[in-house]
Amino acid sequence: SKSYGNLIHLIIERSNMEDAFDEVVGDLGEERRKKYGAKKERIIKQLQEEIASGKFRIKHFKEFEVKEGKKIRKIQSPIVRERIGCNAIMRIVEKFVYPTVIKTSAASIKGRGMHKLAKKLRRDVENDREGTRFYYQSDIRKFSESIDQLLMTLCIERYIKDKVLLPILKS
Repeated sequence: SKSYGNLIHLIIERSNMEDAFDEVVGDLGEERRKKYGAKKERIIKQLQEEIASGKFRIKHFKEFEVKEGKKIRKIQSPIVRERIGCNAIMRIVEKFVYPTVIKTSAASIKGRGMHKLAKKLRRDVENDREGTRFYYQSDIRKFSESIDQLLMTLCIERYIKDKVLLPILKS
């Protein structure tokens, strides 16, 4: 498998930082968009410096629960400034890591999603050459919380070799 080093320069590139800022701030209400818009240059410059030096970390987040149907999910949401930094980092990391993920992984992957996966599943069942016409739907309770962090770190290290970025991702 191919691994990637020296990704920091792509992350702190001005256009990537602006896109991250615009995406995160664009999801805020009008009042907050104005507030952050006035600080855009300062926030981007600070984040570029923190990410380039390897000092960027998520330090502040709100924790809350969201009910989706019968499920209650625990959400940890970083403050806006740190969310912008995460977005900038993940925009680049995703370009290298997502192509390695199996095609039927859908949740949280841009351009895939549950609707696209459901369409693929229906198409596969309709075109079932083996005649099984069955599939197994599952949802693992508390999946995110059950992920072995050491194993996840080892998986990330297979693809990402950037010595500055790895400690940020691990944190």
